[in-house]
Amino acid sequence: MTPDRQLPDKTPLPDTETVCDLITPEAQEASLRIAERPAQFDDQHRLVAANANVLFIGSTPLDQPVLTSAGIQTWSQYPKSARQVEIPKGVPTIISGGDSTVTEGFLNNMNRQFTWAVPGVVINEKGVMFIDTDLLESNTDMVQHLCQIEDDWEAVTTGELTGNSKNDLLSKYAAPESHLRGFFELLHSPLSEKAIALKGQHTGLYTWATTITDQNRKPIIYSDYFDIISHAYLLSARWQLREMQEVNPNAILFLDEPSLAREGSSMLIATDAKKIMGTEFAAMSGANTGAHCCDRADLELFFNTPGLGIVAVDATGDYGEFLIAAAQSSGINNFLDNGGFLALGVGEYRSNITPEEIVKQVNYLRSELTKRGVSLPLEKTFITPVCGAGSRDPSVAKTTFSATLIAASILQDLHSEEIRRN
Repeated sequence: MTPDRQLPDKTPLPDTETVCDLITPEAQEASLRIAERPAQFDDQHRLVAANANVLFIGSTPLDQPVLTSAGIQTWSQYPKSARQVEIPKGVPTIISGGDSTVTEGFLNNMNRQFTWAVPGVVINEKGVMFIDTDLLESNTDMVQHLCQIEDDWEAVTTGELTGNSKNDLLSKYAAPESHLRGFFELLHSPLSEKAIALKGQHTGLYTWATTITDQNRKPIIYSDYFDIISHAYLLSARWQLREMQEVNPNAILFLDEPSLAREGSSMLIATDAKKIMGTEFAAMSGANTGAHCCDRADLELFFNTPGLGIVAVDATGDYGEFLIAAAQSSGINNFLDNGGFLALGVGEYRSNITPEEIVKQVNYLRSELTKRGVSLPLEKTFITPVCGAGSRDPSVAKTTFSATLIAASILQDLHSEEIRRN
């Protein structure tokens, strides 16, 4: 498949064997209505209008993907999966004690899932994952691997390689299914080619590097090897993006950074979040990118990071008030004016959440932001559930996912003239 091919016509409503149990029939119908007013991409497959389309964050409480019949398809993480998976040979991971099997849920932890391309990773007999920097110094194969990573990084980021040569290089950083089953399900789904777009996710470099430690339980961000390790990590993200683009050229990759809410605290001192954010989004080379931030992170850092196109924030209750209060000082206006988009996390995980509540919250946020000089048209707005679906009861997740889709359709109906103008 080539990135510039014509997309086929949108798919009709799939049969019940195709649709995940986490989406109600009413929500499926809503997704079809949303597809009539889709997010828009230009001839270069750059995102130009969100139009209140729905983005799902990623993790699910069931062992199956969340697929809607239309819209933006997202691959699913399975943090609760008890399936036994074998880490295949060739992945630079060492299993202490000789047992090469772990649960899929263990690998689908957001900080463990994206380690397949990183050298020196060890899973010890207690099930703890870390990077053994002593191995990086003493093992000849590891030393050669580090040198190759640097050569590959320079070739990709300087534009030295293009076309098939670049694709062949990125394939060296491909994931095994043991780590990324949900992603391969997305690639192989009959819905993906016909969808409006595909959305992938990769744990952000800052979050990953402040969580994964070395053998002495020191976050790898403080290691002398951090730069070269980060290059392997980001090349694996580039591989994910490339794979989506070959299935559907309208691709979006999120680099999620929940740990930035802790940046500057006593837990994380002397870390340069601005530099790290700049590096990771520059490495995506003009692609459609996004980042999810949790809690009360420094929104100014997100809105002022070059190359970051979509900022997703939880926006209910106190978090919504935090967004409103930060409106005038965070740089959000410049971000939106320069082509950025805001994804509002307004679908709370409650058994009694309704689409009408979500619509009310979106309209409230837009109104309050307007009072503070920030215009947030629907062409600049995505609607999302709040983060954390993977830890929720499946029935609650189903209610929230479905209510979010239906709410987006209602918002489009209420503001149809606004969408038509755009």
